[in-house]
Amino acid sequence: MTQQEIQELKNRVSIVEYLTSKGIEPQSQSGGDYHYFSPLRNEKTPSFVVSLQKNLFNDFGGIGGDVIRLVQTLERLSFPQALDFLQNFSGSPQTFSLAEKQTRSHEPKTTEVIRVQHLQNMQLIRYVQSRCISFNTASKYLKEVHYKDLKTNRVFYGLGFANDGGGFAIRTERISRANGITTIQGTNPQNNTLNIFEGFFDFLSALEYYQLSAPTNTSIILNSVSHLNIVLKQLTNPVLTINSFLDNDKAGQAAFKQLASHYKSVLNQSEKLHPNHKDFNEYLILKQ
Repeated sequence: MTQQEIQELKNRVSIVEYLTSKGIEPQSQSGGDYHYFSPLRNEKTPSFVVSLQKNLFNDFGGIGGDVIRLVQTLERLSFPQALDFLQNFSGSPQTFSLAEKQTRSHEPKTTEVIRVQHLQNMQLIRYVQSRCISFNTASKYLKEVHYKDLKTNRVFYGLGFANDGGGFAIRTERISRANGITTIQGTNPQNNTLNIFEGFFDFLSALEYYQLSAPTNTSIILNSVSHLNIVLKQLTNPVLTINSFLDNDKAGQAAFKQLASHYKSVLNQSEKLHPNHKDFNEYLILKQ
């Protein structure tokens, strides 16, 4: 490959698009600069910056350069191998559509689950533990899901939390995608109390906090606050008591008000338990 062809390859493949294909999304944008959590190490403040105009990256941990350098580093490839990789690079994966039973017939499938197994990938396990969730709890409720992007034929993996539609909410340190709600039956079937959580890390955090292996009350995990309307259509018992563990942000507060407008007994457990924290998981982490 000539120097001109290499330069054309550097200009053709966007670093932002390459990172997106790996499920790495920017945390903020300022002008033409995109700020990420570094994919090269763990950090709490985004310090990995990509210039969209120059198509260069700078990691404040001490490395920077063009898309070839980044591919060499993240994919652990030699320079010629990175060139081959970028020549075959065809773009970012499409939107997740992993809940097979809930996918509408007129929408083309963009992903395909190729393997579901017990949690064993150390990167995923370390991520779970960084969220203060024990392996025992995680391995009971989470799966390791490997799936293929049907456009690029590339294979990805992430934490899978099964939903009621037969698919999975998918989460990694960099991405979060949801499709459908998850219902987990409580250990006390006679209890007329329901727990509602926004995300599965909040549900797992509650188990850790209360030192339970399973919820006493039947629990619904929305996997996205936008799924609340699904729950409202399903709940018909007028005397139901609801413990709301929704986030302490605008979306969570709006969802709580919507719940409270439909049911007389809705308790805002998030406001009671952790009023100064965004969600249950953040509270659990900072409490350690």
